[in-house]
Amino acid sequence: MTYLEILQITFGDHPDTTFSMTDPTDLSTLTWTSGSLDKPTQALLDEAETRIRSQYSRRRANEYPSMEDQLDKIYHEGIDAWKVDIKAVKDKYPKG
Repeated sequence: MTYLEILQITFGDHPDTTFSMTDPTDLSTLTWTSGSLDKPTQALLDEAETRIRSQYSRRRANEYPSMEDQLDKIYHEGIDAWKVDIKAVKDKYPKG
């Protein structure tokens, strides 16, 4: 499953340059557009990749219900119902 929401960032030193990834698990989807940079340095590309992947990881973590809600789900509806909820997050935000 491919991640569909484009994650993008800019840097303070280059406000007219945008780095984007359509799939943070696949480095080949890292692209950039700029009005002032002919070509970003490798260090800038590496930093963009790191920041985008971090943003992706935070979004994935925030999608999970709280531990209290997860335990409540297991208690009231069983482990299989809990797995359905967790799988939805894992499918939306796959690890690479």
